[in-house]
Amino acid sequence: MTMAGRNGRSNKRWKELTWHPPRRCFKKFCGGKTFYLKGDRSGRATVSNYKVSLREFRLSVELNALAASRQRLEADREATESLAALGQIGTILVLEAKKGLITGNVADSLAAATSLLNGPSDEEETASGPKHSIRSAADTWLSDFKQKVARAKLSASRYDKLRVYINHLVRFLGRDFDVAALAEADLLAYRTQTLGPASRSGKGDVSDYEARYRLQTCARFVRWLWQNRYLAELPRNIDTFKQVEVAEREVMAFSLGEVRSLWENCCTDRQRLLVCLGLNTGMNQSDISSLAIADCQDRYIIKRRQKTGVQGCWRLWDRTRALVEACRDASASQLTDCLFRTGNGRPLVEIGTRQDGKGYHNDSVRLIFARICKKAGVHGTFSLLRKTAASDCERLGFADVVKKFLAHKDGSVAARYYVTQAAKVEALKGDHRLREAVEALGKYYGLT
Repeated sequence: MTMAGRNGRSNKRWKELTWHPPRRCFKKFCGGKTFYLKGDRSGRATVSNYKVSLREFRLSVELNALAASRQRLEADREATESLAALGQIGTILVLEAKKGLITGNVADSLAAATSLLNGPSDEEETASGPKHSIRSAADTWLSDFKQKVARAKLSASRYDKLRVYINHLVRFLGRDFDVAALAEADLLAYRTQTLGPASRSGKGDVSDYEARYRLQTCARFVRWLWQNRYLAELPRNIDTFKQVEVAEREVMAFSLGEVRSLWENCCTDRQRLLVCLGLNTGMNQSDISSLAIADCQDRYIIKRRQKTGVQGCWRLWDRTRALVEACRDASASQLTDCLFRTGNGRPLVEIGTRQDGKGYHNDSVRLIFARICKKAGVHGTFSLLRKTAASDCERLGFADVVKKFLAHKDGSVAARYYVTQAAKVEALKGDHRLREAVEALGKYYGLT
């Protein structure tokens, strides 16, 4: 084996770090300094240890850059204090110039220099506009999203996430932080704190996905500050600030045995209907909560999805149809248009915003399904029924209709601007492949 082969330089996977046998760890030479990385402390040259060591190295570089930035700021402060002392001498010279002892361009240059050294006057600060705190700027930014929620253009849960993410940034900088002073060092410090181990220990761990969403929201807010002239310049690290490497998520689903165990541990017709709807139609909690009696038409459920607004049409199994009929008769006796209601007459899922601006999320479907899972000894959430049905649909050879079954958006121009909703519903009803897929799912689960 060549030397290049032994130290790993010929392998792209090891091009950033080098294995150091004496210390049994990875190392990296950067900026005149060698970093010896502990990694996962296994002492082995494995891929997992390499990934942990690479993340440790990148975090160390960011911390060193932050320390250097703070040193530069301290040096600038000391230089400013020195210049302020020199400004007193400049002021004396300007007074001499006004008395006529110093004339010409020299006097004008001294006056300009004194103005720069002493800073703007009170009149100049008033003319340039008042200072804005990060708290007031964040409230102004969130007010636009509040209006979108009121116009039903944005969900209350999405607004609440934006509010929580921005409040993290406000708490980090301090609610009275002058937004005009926001610079690259502040963003780097917040990114380091978000991705660092201090924010990932104990209660409230921050995953890579959560950290990415949080940083992307903050970057969106900072860009809005610049567009609305709160910031004179856009921070130069705005693009790299929001970049977080995340591993591809593994799709989770119930096995056939778990699905049958869930069905066997359903105690009431309502519980059985919820499980059937999750597998037969792929609906989530919000779709089921808003399901109206008018949406149940003979052997079909025709309804727009709450999340995307896409029109869906699902043919019901015989067992699902019987349970829907029984639930519809019970709902009709309660004089309600919805198929499901709680014991006190409220929707199964309620999402909104309180008077204090905080969001609330009451999900009865999640609680009902959690009791079924606990009794069956199965771990999972209600949304896994949708993923299970889609996965089994593809496993049974109907991969071409999974998108229609899930009621995902069709991005074609014809579907968006030329085909009516009634035509789309008729096409879904007449789709033999979709009907065969739904029937195959029912037979596979034993719920037809």
